[in-house]
Amino acid sequence: MFNYHLRVDSLRMLNHDNLSSIDLIIVGDFPPSLELIRGGVQASVYGLAKTLSNSPAVKQLKVISLPSKDIASGKEDVVDGIQVRYMKAPFNSLIAGVLKIVSLWFHAIGTMETVHHVHGTSPVGTLMIVLYFLRKRRFVWTVHGIVEKELKDQYQYDPNFKNWLYLVFYTTLERLCLYLSYEIIVDTPYVKNAVASRTSAHVHVIPQGIFLSELGVKQFERSYNPKAIISVGVIARRKGHLLLIEAFHKAWERDNDIRLTILGAITDSLYLDELNQLISDLGLNQEARILTNLPKQEIIDLLRASAVFALHSQEESQGIAICEALALGLPIISTNVGGIPNIVKHEYSGLLVPFGDVEGFAINIGKLTSDQKLHEEISHNAYEGRLLFDWTTISERIVEVYLNS
Repeated sequence: MFNYHLRVDSLRMLNHDNLSSIDLIIVGDFPPSLELIRGGVQASVYGLAKTLSNSPAVKQLKVISLPSKDIASGKEDVVDGIQVRYMKAPFNSLIAGVLKIVSLWFHAIGTMETVHHVHGTSPVGTLMIVLYFLRKRRFVWTVHGIVEKELKDQYQYDPNFKNWLYLVFYTTLERLCLYLSYEIIVDTPYVKNAVASRTSAHVHVIPQGIFLSELGVKQFERSYNPKAIISVGVIARRKGHLLLIEAFHKAWERDNDIRLTILGAITDSLYLDELNQLISDLGLNQEARILTNLPKQEIIDLLRASAVFALHSQEESQGIAICEALALGLPIISTNVGGIPNIVKHEYSGLLVPFGDVEGFAINIGKLTSDQKLHEEISHNAYEGRLLFDWTTISERIVEVYLNS
């Protein structure tokens, strides 16, 4: 059996104490269009790459974007000053697949001093970690959510063979990455506690970042509809949109002036159909709406015009949309699951209830849309914590991990 500690010693020999700048390769899901960023992983990969592309700590940076059906195989591009190579999947044949993997490997291997940063749990990302491990390359892995937990919840909701296969396959990938990695970045203490018993790696808690300048956050100023509730999150079952709509309906029966807008990229079209059907069944066609695949600036504008951010998530490691809402001074109504309590302090920057507590969620909607004094107090508290998630500060902490990898 391979001796893990011998492998750690060999990697340590690659570290240079006087290293002032590095060559960096980021492996992750890079957005094919900056106008439409699908989910937290794409936002994180782009945000880190963009920030470090302007950092004196990085001499050269390139991104290997994980397979996407939206991008032509082998396409290379410069996106917002970032050198990106996009890969395509699925592989059309075994031979083509092998050739593409070899091509990716030669493109991504770098020198012995190059630092490789892999994001998320995916087949190609796991393959890269295995190759980096075998070739004793310096690499860091960022965990984006606990895949095993997310897929286990999905399987329990719908226990079919496909969901079981996904659960087994991606759990295997996640556990293999946990075993092989020496430096792991997680976004909240919740995730660290979840993975600590399954890895001998150094686990660093560093939040995913946001661009305060992009949000237009310069001073605390709020101009919004006090009855407008907004939710931002991919259209996926774990985000709990069905329960959010039910809670909104209960709150609306007590206050007919409130309105709900749900924003998100579509990852599950059948779930979107369920959401629209529920809105229709509850007679909320004029009071609740779902807008999908909006450009980033439109999302920001809608956030700024809203009074409250609401998300009834079943599982969340951090939630970049929550952080953006906090930075804009929106009180948060959410669930006390996963890493959300690490980001949102109950009765300080938001109000939290257990997942599934529809009545409690509805009561909190009523509190923050009717009690102006409470809303203003929590809004100020939310805004005060914005610097914790600034990409500039976060990227500096990540570079420290690179230099000590």
